[in-house]
Amino acid sequence: YAAQELTNWVAKISGAQMPVDDAAAKLPTTVYLGTPRSSAAVAAFAAKHADDFAKIGDTDGFVIAEEGGFLGLGAKRIYIAGSKTKGVLNGVYRFLEKNTDIIWAREMHCEDGFGTIYGYNPDVRNEVDHFVDVPVCPEARFWSGPMRWQARLLGKRFPQSPLPASWEKNLTISPACDPTKEKLGDVELMRQEFHFNLIDRYKETDPDVFPLWEGKRQFHLAKQLCFMNPKTAKLFAEVCNEIVGRMPHTVQSFAITPSDNWQLCQCDFCKAPIKLPDGRVLKEGDYGYRSTQFTIFANRLTDLIQARYPWAPPVQVMCYVFTAEAPQITCKGGAWLYAPYVKNHKKPVYDKDVNPGWGATAIKFKEAGMPFRALYEYYLCSTTPRFYNAVCEVAQKDFQFYLPDLKQIYLDAGGDDRDDAHGSSEAYDVSGIEYWTMMRLMWNPFVDVTETRHEYCRRAFREAADIMIGYFDRLAKNYNDDPIGCYWNDVPTEGAKHYIVEKGLAGWLRETLAAAEAKAVHPGSKELIRRHRAVMEKYVALAEKMPKKVTLVVPQILEKPDFSSDAYWAKAAKMEPITKWGKGDEVLGDACATVKLAHDRQNLYVLATCHSADYRKRLEAAMKLPPPKPTDEFLWDTPFEFYLDGDLAAKGGYHFFAARFNGQKYTGCSSAKDPKNPPWDVKYQLTDDGCKILMTYPLKSIGVEISMGNRIGCQFIGPGCAWNGGQWHSPASFQTLFLEMK
Repeated sequence: YAAQELTNWVAKISGAQMPVDDAAAKLPTTVYLGTPRSSAAVAAFAAKHADDFAKIGDTDGFVIAEEGGFLGLGAKRIYIAGSKTKGVLNGVYRFLEKNTDIIWAREMHCEDGFGTIYGYNPDVRNEVDHFVDVPVCPEARFWSGPMRWQARLLGKRFPQSPLPASWEKNLTISPACDPTKEKLGDVELMRQEFHFNLIDRYKETDPDVFPLWEGKRQFHLAKQLCFMNPKTAKLFAEVCNEIVGRMPHTVQSFAITPSDNWQLCQCDFCKAPIKLPDGRVLKEGDYGYRSTQFTIFANRLTDLIQARYPWAPPVQVMCYVFTAEAPQITCKGGAWLYAPYVKNHKKPVYDKDVNPGWGATAIKFKEAGMPFRALYEYYLCSTTPRFYNAVCEVAQKDFQFYLPDLKQIYLDAGGDDRDDAHGSSEAYDVSGIEYWTMMRLMWNPFVDVTETRHEYCRRAFREAADIMIGYFDRLAKNYNDDPIGCYWNDVPTEGAKHYIVEKGLAGWLRETLAAAEAKAVHPGSKELIRRHRAVMEKYVALAEKMPKKVTLVVPQILEKPDFSSDAYWAKAAKMEPITKWGKGDEVLGDACATVKLAHDRQNLYVLATCHSADYRKRLEAAMKLPPPKPTDEFLWDTPFEFYLDGDLAAKGGYHFFAARFNGQKYTGCSSAKDPKNPPWDVKYQLTDDGCKILMTYPLKSIGVEISMGNRIGCQFIGPGCAWNGGQWHSPASFQTLFLEMK
């Protein structure tokens, strides 16, 4: 495949057809591709350059070297070699980049169209004397999206788990060495994640291995298992062993991942204190309580699997949602994939102001003997890349922070590059340069980000490179100098409004992109600019039609209100009703809610009135339950949510408050639970057609002293409209509360 790629692109660039057979060795210049195992010529070369292959080691790194042909004497030999076949393929792509002006700019139309840009050159020459390159993260570097394109950018994918239909029937293991092979082939590193549907097998006979939730056992793939019931690990291991028995011994790692939620079993097993090996007792609500349970479960699996298959590697754990807290015992297999799932991409993971806890958690895992082997990030995920956000500067700092333990990087990103209903072409139209730069960082987190973007511009935009370099430099500075936060699902229209329209840059953006498109000569370059321009101008035009941000004057009323203070609430500020918030075709909240606000210089008072018989029923049911204990986990079913930036505004962060009908509260600080848990109060009252919620926020708890600053950015989310604080919370869309002073 490496030979096919080399000869294919050389032919397109130069018109020359390179023979691929033994006759090629009779020509003045011969290119040798291979590993020491696959090629006698490469084996002899490797013997002479043992130091190079020692550097490459067991990675998909490569060496490019030219020998012979001195002063026209003898045949010239060019070696593109590696220890692994993917290393050889990587070497081919880098060889082409170093000797031609080619760029694989994106996947769409990548063979004969605007996805790959190059100029005609009938005299391609090798300019590389001796070059060795080794990835800093050797095992995996990829995102959810086009695999062929990523392979050409030196990406490397670890095999994914099988589809749900084949969880119990088939073992799906793909080679990590060659993206074109469908058979097992030359297996170098494989990963099989354990995801099993145990419901059909054990629902009737062993219902207690499934989670107890709101008084009932739940039989659904989205729920967690009852991890602390000893029987659960035994039954889970039975299914594991059926699959392990069919695995080749070359499998190097097993990993187990939690379901994508906090819906944990509430049975006596799973709420009991845990006695740790050092004598300490871990209780519900303590740091690491639930992640320790998951680690105990993983260690039990390791023992049960290895008792039957001693060769099997110990089970690793994914560190996500409730397992993203350092456990109080060490997992025998260690930590695998760390997913800091909601954080501010304007600042690195270790920033204590806007990403509290995430960097500290990574350090705690190290201290527990479980440094992260892999990273799962969201820099170019969901809607965010549909407006240009220069996220690579922060990604670089994050990658460097996790080294030297980091071996794999996976990004939850834009999906496939195509124009149909299931494609994400807008993300690649706008942020293709960022995906390309991100892959360079995944190979080497120490490259110069700005220069890497400039290289993209020179190769992709050619005659229009200078204009596009200036354009992206200005957008990157505009983004990174602005303190407002950026999150994985920021709305592109809000981004265009905040970064472009409100800063008076709409005219500059349109003029610059029009000039670049006019100056571009290469048809592929012109099309890349045209597509980028179309999407950016679309969101700028939408942003220009949006109403200006609202400033709501919140009156100062010195008395303290309650539900019956009709005269008080008649004087309060009123927000417009919130109803039927949705995402796509799914209506997430169908309850009409009105919100009134007032303050007394010390506290902000918020009264939310919900007109919904359904929510009245929920509140009635919740009132019959025992009052929640401080250690009870917050359940993200239908909370009211309120965001106030306060003293975190200048840092791009916010304070986050959520309340459930049973009186439970959740307090957040930007993307994490607030360890200080500042005091605030919530009360409920039934009404004829719904319910009322009265919330009191001490201004001091959000760092506000109104004599020194009486403007607060805010956003209110009605019932059922959000998920884990992970939707609709873009600070770019916050409105303003102006606290009246008398």
